[in-house]
Amino acid sequence: MYRIYFVAVVIFITACAEQTSVPGSISPSAASNFIAQAKTVCGRVSSGGFFDKLPGKPTYINLGRPFPNQEFTILILGENIEPFDMPLVRLHEKNICVTGSIQDAGGVPLIEVISTDQLVEL
Repeated sequence: MYRIYFVAVVIFITACAEQTSVPGSISPSAASNFIAQAKTVCGRVSSGGFFDKLPGKPTYINLGRPFPNQEFTILILGENIEPFDMPLVRLHEKNICVTGSIQDAGGVPLIEVISTDQLVEL
């Protein structure tokens, strides 16, 4: 009887646990191994910034460690930001997944997001 109860509790806790990835995804720290490949990267938002004085008015969202030691960066240019509904505020410290082609941005892996279907909040 105890064993059945224990198994039921473990299953319940697992089902209620916060989802942190999707099947087939990679971690922010592993993304540098997949430059020029289309992948889904999942991780916790650690920092970010909106730079309206820079060309393209970029928004950067960092996963893993915060800037300047970020493991992975999501880029949303100003022309694409409106449908994301204030992503820096809404996604801060949340687990998210982003899908796209991984680029090398000065030693930091990056995916540029142009559509809301590329980014999923877990």
